[in-house]
Amino acid sequence: MQNEHCFATAAQGLAGRTDSPWEWMPPSKYHGGYLVRRNVTIPSSSQSGSSITSERERDECPINEQDPARLGEQHGHDDMCVAELHVLFSQVFNVPVMYFNIYQPDGMLVMRGDLLERMPELQTASSWANLTQAEHPVLGLPFFLLHPCNTQGFMNTLLPQATCSSNMYLHSWISLVETSLQLPPSSQSCYGCYQSETS
Repeated sequence: MQNEHCFATAAQGLAGRTDSPWEWMPPSKYHGGYLVRRNVTIPSSSQSGSSITSERERDECPINEQDPARLGEQHGHDDMCVAELHVLFSQVFNVPVMYFNIYQPDGMLVMRGDLLERMPELQTASSWANLTQAEHPVLGLPFFLLHPCNTQGFMNTLLPQATCSSNMYLHSWISLVETSLQLPPSSQSCYGCYQSETS
């Protein structure tokens, strides 16, 4: 992706689609605009059956079944975690960066160790994106992120810059990140998102 202006144009196009779950947060004089996707529900257990919440955390924080905060869980959502995703542009690396947090059914933040247990590929040396935690550049709150240091090289291999539009790049990158984080896809296919611009 060439620069922040290209990112903003592609991101606003994505957020403007009627079937898109992404929302565009406009820029201010202190920061650029960014994408937000809220209330992404994911199973609290991975496909292998291991829980995203650790046994230690459950022992240390026993849940009171009579707690009014748990009343909404009686409708089948007690086994679901909720993720919030933010896509910002890194002026240092000239690539989009995914900031995210995942919350347990009781509202507690899922810890880094439990995320890595669920997604061990994010801590291997060969991974295109390593999981880290840092302050959100706009909100000033701790968020997880996939460090962008290897993103440009990986995406250049996947989509050569000479044949890749900003829309194609952003949609492909988001699909790749959602797959890496085991999240439900936010669009049916990358091809359908940018088909009109190539026809």
